[in-house]
Amino acid sequence: MKRLIFILLAVLAGGMLLASSPNLIAIPTDNLTQDSSSAGLRNEVVKLSEAGLDVYFYNDAYIIAGTESTDFQGSLSLGKVDDGRLYLLTKLPAKHQQPILDSGEQLLDLGSQILIRSAYDELQLRSRLSNPFTPLETRPLKLSMSNSLSHELASDRNAIQDLIAQVSADSVLYFIQSLQNFQTRYALADNRLAVANWIKGQFQRFGISASELHNFQWQGTTQYNVVATIPGTVYPDTYIIVGGHHDSITGDNPYVFAPGADDNASGTVAAIEMARVMMASGFQPKCSIRFVTFAAEEFGLWGSKAYAQMADNTDMDIRLMINHDMIANTNPNPDDPRVLLMPYDGFMQHTDHAAAITSQYTPLVPVYGSLNLSASDSYSFWQRGFPVIYYFEYNFSQVYHSNNDTVANLNPDYCAKVIRASTAVAASYANMPSPPANVQALDLGTGHGIQVSWSASTDPSFAYYKISWGTEEGVYSNTQYTDSTVYPIYGLSDGQTCYVAVSTVDNSDNESYPVAVSAIPRLIPLTPESFVDSPVINGINLSWTANTEFDMNCYKLYRSQNPDETGELIATLNPNVTTYSDSALE
Repeated sequence: MKRLIFILLAVLAGGMLLASSPNLIAIPTDNLTQDSSSAGLRNEVVKLSEAGLDVYFYNDAYIIAGTESTDFQGSLSLGKVDDGRLYLLTKLPAKHQQPILDSGEQLLDLGSQILIRSAYDELQLRSRLSNPFTPLETRPLKLSMSNSLSHELASDRNAIQDLIAQVSADSVLYFIQSLQNFQTRYALADNRLAVANWIKGQFQRFGISASELHNFQWQGTTQYNVVATIPGTVYPDTYIIVGGHHDSITGDNPYVFAPGADDNASGTVAAIEMARVMMASGFQPKCSIRFVTFAAEEFGLWGSKAYAQMADNTDMDIRLMINHDMIANTNPNPDDPRVLLMPYDGFMQHTDHAAAITSQYTPLVPVYGSLNLSASDSYSFWQRGFPVIYYFEYNFSQVYHSNNDTVANLNPDYCAKVIRASTAVAASYANMPSPPANVQALDLGTGHGIQVSWSASTDPSFAYYKISWGTEEGVYSNTQYTDSTVYPIYGLSDGQTCYVAVSTVDNSDNESYPVAVSAIPRLIPLTPESFVDSPVINGINLSWTANTEFDMNCYKLYRSQNPDETGELIATLNPNVTTYSDSALE
């Protein structure tokens, strides 16, 4: 008997191992929806996720997912997930593009990126390719709710202008030169701790006492992210992450020389210079601003992966992550005012907001880049459901990953303009009040009204709440203002969904993210859902999902021996009761 049990356990274990290796498929987005908008794409991704697919990555061309099915309609089969290492490679301009034939098998052209399967680990792959890459993580993306934002600037505009005016091109040049002076910041070089300590020392020199190293292990080495925090005055446990990677690489001998002035001393300096001007001006953000420079980005985003995973594991409240990667080149067009903002689905409104602020506070012209780009540290945060914004130079560096990536070949004035734009974005988000908590919408039961409620704001500068509603998700045709935490909405249609958004506004007209909810007004109460019967000795236990309609009065429970008849009323139960034990049975 014991031997039989062991055999059964072995069979079960074998089945579990098979189940842990799903089929990798790619679904062309054109096969799913006629709605080419970001919202349309995201709805399709959510539907696939709810249908049981593990979505690993998507952009406007394909959705890459794992499934136990061997024949998912309309999809391309890419083999088993564990048939070799999977990497997302970002395409480069033709001058820098290298053939990938000796690096792995191309599985899919994703437009701005390529999916490959390779026998090489990240060290071996990096020695063969200059393209940015990151391993495809075969775990489901964390799909967060999208938040919309108003593009109107708040009345503290003058304060933000005074703040960003302190960003200095000379200061930017000094910090980039200082990082270049290390000769190399290669992730495997022996000076990686010295580099991290120097960056940490700059934050401390500005007066940020909460400066530390965030260590993680990679390829048998200890790597060091640098973390410095300006605490928030109202929401100290809510964070804006300002980041850029500090490691560098070349195709020659990166152990000896990898100056990395544009890639990515410029992005590191965005965090350093922003911290400098905020401390020098005495800027006091409502929520905490945390500056993080990441290690080992060039081998697959390992520093940001480690930090974003820690943030996810600890439920860190991240209001926004702003990433900077290569923001100092304008060659061969030195007067070109354009800057790329890389959009990420689910947070398109944040990119829109950053574009509006960039245009109004700087002479830069924002242009949108590729969707859901995996080439930099913002991707690690987006994977885990955090809102992101990503600044990138419009003219791609002609000395990328070479010994010539030095301060002599970059534009510190342009870099300073990008940092001013990012500083204005960070200050704008930092001054937002927190969104309303515990927002819910309940059916009034009249067939034409719902009631929306939420918890009171704790912001000392609270002014009022903004409530908007309509019959289309994300499109609000009505707006009202109130200082109450309860708001009834009338004049609705029986059975038609009403979509509602509630936000907090402070005395300076700063508006929070809106929190979106929905409800359906009905005259007839809903039928109880998830009605489950469980037999027990001498009886039956019954349970159901609570009805949340506002006018809920009671549940009536009937018993019958005939499935075609309602039978006799055996109980009338209070609205807060969702279980019943019936023991008066034969």
